[in-house]
Amino acid sequence: MAPAEAPPLQVEWLCSPAPGAPLKRLMLTLPAGSLARDALHAAGLDDLPEGWGMAIWGRHIGPLEILHSGDRLELLRPLTVDPMEARRRRQAHQRPPRRSRHKAG
Repeated sequence: MAPAEAPPLQVEWLCSPAPGAPLKRLMLTLPAGSLARDALHAAGLDDLPEGWGMAIWGRHIGPLEILHSGDRLELLRPLTVDPMEARRRRQAHQRPPRRSRHKAG
């Protein structure tokens, strides 16, 4: 009896090419045992742009990661500002906290 072939994978591919740009979303059908780089090729990219990364459901991966059906493959842009510095800048533009009218006991 011949072994049954594994069903194809259904993988969601997400990419936000620029800040504020609409999110690109594709549903890819790939052969069983496909790697992240295979999904990249199926989405029409030869290779990752310089500095970009990939993740599955927010977990960083490499191009040789094996995909499973139901995975969400995300292309990650490089950071332009350190996240802690961005938070400090946002905090600096907010109003100071209101003081309590009650005296400390």
